[in-house]
Amino acid sequence: MIRLLFIALFVATYISITASLFWTDWKKSILPNPLTISLILCGLGFSPLHNTLLNHCLGALYGGGIFVLIRLITTNYYKKEALGCGDIKLATGIGAYWGTSHILHAIHISFIMGGCIAVLLLLFTDKEKSDTIPFGPILISSSWLYLLLL
Repeated sequence: MIRLLFIALFVATYISITASLFWTDWKKSILPNPLTISLILCGLGFSPLHNTLLNHCLGALYGGGIFVLIRLITTNYYKKEALGCGDIKLATGIGAYWGTSHILHAIHISFIMGGCIAVLLLLFTDKEKSDTIPFGPILISSSWLYLLLL
């Protein structure tokens, strides 16, 4: 019974923080520090009860590290910021919350979703290739999708 309550609290906390991040990024193209940092801290705080702390620390490093690498490569290539620091903190938070397997799958799914959304926006709206779209909602959606498929 206590384990079930813990799982419900764990998932409800994740959904509430990421839902707030989803809508804030969607509407204002910003991922606020208090929410992304809360996601990281809650993930690491809950981790001993959910899984091993090492798995969650590695998940945070993988998520953040992959996005830092992408930011460095794309910024150097396009000569402008192509990925915000909020996205790095969000990926770190998702990795801290769920661990290595989840963040790697969520990133993979988000790249596929993001590519499909970008193509649809280019084809059916007045978006240009130089326009930006917030990536946070895509990464969060992919994480939720992976949770549903788990």
